[in-house]
Amino acid sequence: MLEAYDRANRLEIDSVYAQFSPTLDDFYLEELVVIFPAPPGSSLPDDVRPEIVLTRTVPGQQPRSVRAPGAAFPLSEATRLAHAALAETRAESAEVTLSRLRQGLLRLWPVQLPRTQLVQLRVLPDGGDVLALLATPAASAR
Repeated sequence: MLEAYDRANRLEIDSVYAQFSPTLDDFYLEELVVIFPAPPGSSLPDDVRPEIVLTRTVPGQQPRSVRAPGAAFPLSEATRLAHAALAETRAESAEVTLSRLRQGLLRLWPVQLPRTQLVQLRVLPDGGDVLALLATPAASAR
């Protein structure tokens, strides 16, 4: 599911890059940010649409940014899959996280992996990556 989202969002990112005219400058700095809205305080939406912001800075000129909506992140599907995977994982940390998710003490939310175009599903407020939690070594399992 995360790979499919990554492919869909890369198409949106390509459309942001297309808003810039090509530059002949050899040296410029680009920063791409995928900004997800803050999680709401109450019920979570089925899908979350980020904003993509690309900023290009050419030496001697003011930075210029272009923006566009990103692909909708399928939060309800990701949550369902994460709950199922956490339930299958034998690691104690996964079981504790799943219990806290079910109690509403934690929530899942998409976040851009810094300095990349990739998006991770994070456990908030802790900030841990769900995939890393699922990859917990068997030695920590009960």
